[in-house]
Amino acid sequence: MLRHSIFVIAAATLLCGEAVACSIRPPVQDVPLVGETAEAFQQRVEARRAQEEADRQARLIAFQRQTWEEASSVVIARVVRREEAVPLRNDYGEVYGRSPRTHLRVVRWLKGQARGRPSFSVRYAGLTSCGPFGGGDAVDGALGQDFVVFLSAGRLRESRVINSLAPDRVIVPELRDVLTASN
Repeated sequence: MLRHSIFVIAAATLLCGEAVACSIRPPVQDVPLVGETAEAFQQRVEARRAQEEADRQARLIAFQRQTWEEASSVVIARVVRREEAVPLRNDYGEVYGRSPRTHLRVVRWLKGQARGRPSFSVRYAGLTSCGPFGGGDAVDGALGQDFVVFLSAGRLRESRVINSLAPDRVIVPELRDVLTASN
């Protein structure tokens, strides 16, 4: 019996391991507490949702601040050309998916110094069962659209892109001030 239980637990762990990494938390099912009035229930639900939104905003701000701090350079870059289906290859050179590629030209430097040509491209770095990753918002940018692009040290190129954000998605007050001052 013990051996069977261990086998079941091990099999469940192996089968669920990857799914857990990508799973989205199910929505909370709100139900009134015993004896709770409709008004008290509504207030409790609204308070929980407000707290969840505040927590989400705090995580986004922390992520954007960390990205700014880790970036060697930050630029505003404009989409000048798009390609729709660039192959994604694994370490063996085999194509396992496709990604749009967006070509950008630097409009303004917000942090760091210019090194190399003022243009580069972004695309997804890869695909997982959860979807594409890497490149940020600019991967799906439209011609003429501007993005805030965070880059690691070195020459401007696709491999140096840490992330990219549409300007209206920047929520860190200090970074918003830098964007406003650079206009």
